[in-house]
Amino acid sequence: MNENSPAGIAFFAYVIVIVVCSMEMVPGWGFGFLNWPETRYYIVAAITGAICGIFMASEARLAGMIGAPIGGVGALFATSLVLKHSTETHDGVLAIVGLIGALPGLAVYALVKKIVAIVGPPPVTPPISAPPTARISDQK
Repeated sequence: MNENSPAGIAFFAYVIVIVVCSMEMVPGWGFGFLNWPETRYYIVAAITGAICGIFMASEARLAGMIGAPIGGVGALFATSLVLKHSTETHDGVLAIVGLIGALPGLAVYALVKKIVAIVGPPPVTPPISAPPTARISDQK
């Protein structure tokens, strides 16, 4: 995934939203400018996941649209849980915990992609063009 591609930009936006939401959700960790109820942060993570999932999963957009919100909510839950129960933590720990929290979304993505491949229409393959044949007028 190239960072300048739509998938790379969507992934970057997705991660930024999860980081900001997890920090704002826990008092003392964020900037404190949102001050929303917890459910709103989960809704924002889910909506962002659905939109970004479409772009991140270019070959299986439906699976991305379904799996990414679940992964985003799971990552948000896991990272906010760590932040609620700690006064200081390393960024690497939050990244690993976020990845672990996102695993259910990845599993749902794989499952939906498999179901669509089984139930959906067969992939369209371009017709094979026949090699050019020599015309009788071309032969001498």
